[in-house]
Amino acid sequence: MRGMLVSIWSAYKPHLVMVLTKLCLAISSILLQSVLSTGISGLVVVVYEHVVATCVLSSLAFFLERGRRPPFTSQILCYSFFLGFLLVAVFQSLRILSLQYVAATYQSVALNLMAVVVFVIAVLFGQENLKFCTIHGQAKTWGVGVSAAGALTMVLWTGPTLFESAFTAPKASSIIGGSMLVASTLAGASWNLLVGPVSRKYPADLSLSTMMMFFGTTQAGIITLFLVTKSSWELKWEGGLVLTTILWGGR
Repeated sequence: MRGMLVSIWSAYKPHLVMVLTKLCLAISSILLQSVLSTGISGLVVVVYEHVVATCVLSSLAFFLERGRRPPFTSQILCYSFFLGFLLVAVFQSLRILSLQYVAATYQSVALNLMAVVVFVIAVLFGQENLKFCTIHGQAKTWGVGVSAAGALTMVLWTGPTLFESAFTAPKASSIIGGSMLVASTLAGASWNLLVGPVSRKYPADLSLSTMMMFFGTTQAGIITLFLVTKSSWELKWEGGLVLTTILWGGR
């Protein structure tokens, strides 16, 4: 019985991790929208979150990959620099900034569509071998189509209001937020496609993640220094909500 459970866990562990990741992102979006409504800069929150993430990942990488970490090369550093830019400076920054213009529910739609974008780009660039006429090919195609249709229905269909929301955005703001979400989704999808080949070149996942977080946090920090005032770096307590959001985002 134990062996069967272990085999099931090994087979479905990636799927469970994906589901938990989506759940964590959904909770993060809700927390972030609450924090941003207090007037705190989203870019500052991005930097603080990823400072926490960098510290956590570097500690884990130091202890868990010590002695078996491949040597750094200039190529891996360049890859890490670019991937960190996509993940933090573009994807995470625009994702959080978009919450100032659209509700968290719309952002969750964009996150759900990311899997569709990843699949389409992977097929176009030959990373996904799609045999359309086979059962597996049909399952993938219909699965992607249903996923996209369900996500788009959340945006396009105006049904009865079940719960009142305090957040209402004007049409112009919705366009700005939607554009940010489109750019964020493309950056996130590109990162998902590129990180696999890079991790095979450098098989030390925690160390690679640490380098990406470090470079991405540094880039986001430099951008934020030019765009926000000095006073914006002073975080409000707000009953612990801000600290909880930063720690959750940097988990």
